[in-house]
Amino acid sequence: WGQCIFKKRTCFEMNPESKNISDVLPSLSVETLFNQSPQFYEMINGMAKTIVPPPDTEEVKKDTPSEETLKIDQEETAKLKNLLGMLGISIDSGQGNELTLSLQGMKDEAIVERLSEAIYLLARTKEGLFYESFRSSTFTEEPLLKGCAAFTFTSDGTTLLGITSDVYYEVNLENRSIREFKLEGILAFLVSPKGNFVQFLTKADKDTHLITILRRSDLQTVKVFEMKKFRKDLWPAIKFAPDDRLCFKAAAQKEVEVIETVSWQKIGGALFEILDVFTVASTPAGTTYIACGEVQNINRKNRGRVSFFRVEDLTMPFFSSEIDKAHEINFFWSPDGQCCLIWSQTLHDETGKSYYGEHCVHFFNAETKFFAKVPKFNGPIHDVCWNPDSQNFIMISGFMPAGCVLFDRDINPIFEFGKHYVNTVRWSPMRRFVLLGGFGNLSGNIQVWDVITRTKVGECRALSAIKCEWAPDGRKFYTAIVNPRLRVDNNYRIFKYDGEQLNYMDLKHTELYEVVWRPGKFEDRPPSPRKVSETTEKQEEVKAKPKRMLNLRETGKIL
Repeated sequence: WGQCIFKKRTCFEMNPESKNISDVLPSLSVETLFNQSPQFYEMINGMAKTIVPPPDTEEVKKDTPSEETLKIDQEETAKLKNLLGMLGISIDSGQGNELTLSLQGMKDEAIVERLSEAIYLLARTKEGLFYESFRSSTFTEEPLLKGCAAFTFTSDGTTLLGITSDVYYEVNLENRSIREFKLEGILAFLVSPKGNFVQFLTKADKDTHLITILRRSDLQTVKVFEMKKFRKDLWPAIKFAPDDRLCFKAAAQKEVEVIETVSWQKIGGALFEILDVFTVASTPAGTTYIACGEVQNINRKNRGRVSFFRVEDLTMPFFSSEIDKAHEINFFWSPDGQCCLIWSQTLHDETGKSYYGEHCVHFFNAETKFFAKVPKFNGPIHDVCWNPDSQNFIMISGFMPAGCVLFDRDINPIFEFGKHYVNTVRWSPMRRFVLLGGFGNLSGNIQVWDVITRTKVGECRALSAIKCEWAPDGRKFYTAIVNPRLRVDNNYRIFKYDGEQLNYMDLKHTELYEVVWRPGKFEDRPPSPRKVSETTEKQEEVKAKPKRMLNLRETGKIL
């Protein structure tokens, strides 16, 4: 089969004695063909035992025509026909138990493109958790996990983690093994960055919550923390360092405790008058930073304070500063853990111009201690997002239509995407594409830009959509209407980066709670030549926009 795809000349028969896919396709490197197509792998592997070879098999000649013939059991014809149809390969049924695969006119590049699209996502509904390829328009199988309250993947995508109200499940997606851990009254859970630990939130009594830490290697409880007056915005209660060697816990809103995860003993802490929020980040060199935010009294003109510590020295912050407009503070670290965006906002706008309060974003470089306010358009800030390579970020600000601006690490505006009715920015994992969308109370218009060439490569619309996330290959994304934000017309759609809709899953008959892509590793690919040529005429107009951005800043229209 693999040579049919990539060479289009060799024919083969499947052996009914085969026990795995490697025996069925002895001449093919399995990783080459199936690494990005697990569903195809599983279906062919399951069919290997039922496929019947022709009675008088002749040795296949080297000079085989490009139109190939497979001899298979007639009962499996429908499954194989449907599967290959998903990959875009035309299939004609012959007489008896013959199937003819017509590969004439198919380009290797096109087939690889289709194979790369065979990526899984998980959808959690009222009926349970479904594991489906996005090319199906209905859930055709029973749910993986009934009564699922929450789920996630390990970072490598090999293991699915899920909970019901009293059981934690681990499903190995490679060998289909399942492990369980029983814990009564699970409210939430989260896996650590390296996947070594899982923390669970349960309720002990009216005023007390328990944080249970589970070691995944042997499913043993290693620590239980007690928390008084737990707030949802404090979850996750335990924050792990990226390497899982340390974890951090807020104690009575006055201290951040540092705990070593081998002995689970406290090794240090940072004290505060009032601690409202804290986050943790680490650099590739191993330096771990703690960022803490204090929201001060409203009578002090809505001011707050941010402090940054190094784990090696918690006696005092290596940087601290007051910030304005600080009823609420959120930290957004760059992926490399070196820079941080500090988004602060008030509940009310003293000028009366905005229903959403006043907003401000500060930039901080932990290495150079550079701290400054990020310039923005008049009005609220809607979203900020770092480039996965940490070299720049995008901020959407201003009254609608809002301005979308690309900044470098010196907070210089280097490119303006224009003003649009958008409030969400999502950077693709491969760093090439950026999605700008207008979700929630906006019209659902979506634009996709190639940041490398600074051109718009796609447009689409997802009316009433609330959530949007890129697939791990950076070539497609989903939009979803989920419960409880919207209790009717729940659905999700899959779009390609150029705006083409690949699939629509209508879930009006049930309730959709969340949709998650299965993680994976992929390589970056530029847009197709056809899409590039379609946007060539717009490039000169787009390239002129950074200058207009700088002029706006000089004239005061950007603050």
